Amino acid sequence: MRGVVPSDVDATALVGACWSCPELLPYLVDALPARRDVIRKVREAYKRFGAVQDNVWRFYVWRWLVERGELLDELLREARGGDLFALRTLARFHPRNARPLLRAGLKSRLPTVATLCAGILYKEDAALRGRLRRVAQDTRSGQDVRELAIEGLVEARRADDVGWLLGLAANSGGKANWLEDAVRTAPTTWMPRLVELLRSGPRKARDAAVDALMIALWEADPPCGTGARRLPVVSPHC
Repeated sequence: MRGVVPSDVDATALVGACWSCPELLPYLVDALPARRDVIRKVREAYKRFGAVQDNVWRFYVWRWLVERGELLDELLREARGGDLFALRTLARFHPRNARPLLRAGLKSRLPTVATLCAGILYKEDAALRGRLRRVAQDTRSGQDVRELAIEGLVEARRADDVGWLLGLAANSGGKANWLEDAVRTAPTTWMPRLVELLRSGPRKARDAAVDALMIALWEADPPCGTGARRLPVVSPHC
């Protein structure tokens, strides 16, 4: 129901229905207007029913509230405690509040926290590039820490990092799942470079490029559909 704006009467009826049957709330919440009385009711429902609902219910209602400026105190408390999800969410919805915590997090003794903060801040601070690259290629770092460094480099979408990241994928010795995600989220940035690798890159680089391109083409043009005739290499059995 995203994009539908109900009248005041409809909104009141929807909120009432959600209180009578809380299971409906995740399905209806996107249709609710951002009025203070409605937000207050949804927050009350979140606190009253959240403990007995599943994680999907809590996530959708929580996200709706956060997008409307609610639950900030809880987010700040969890982010100060080093919760990665809270730090990401705060950076997305409350960047002004997040910035001091992210700067402080750069000095955290927890490698995951320090690396996540560096990755988020890298979007506006290119001086963090060297730090992220060192972590990304350091095999002594934990896999989770390395993935956070790669995530920061990928999400910044800086042109200077594309070639370096492709080289990292080629030399990783394994499947670079992050490369497939990068192609999905920013195909115009990555696909031309992957095609270049197919033409002239070393064997490992070509293999990484093929994996990423196959996934991207498969999802853009599913097998057994009309596109199967245009892309037979993706769907040979259709």
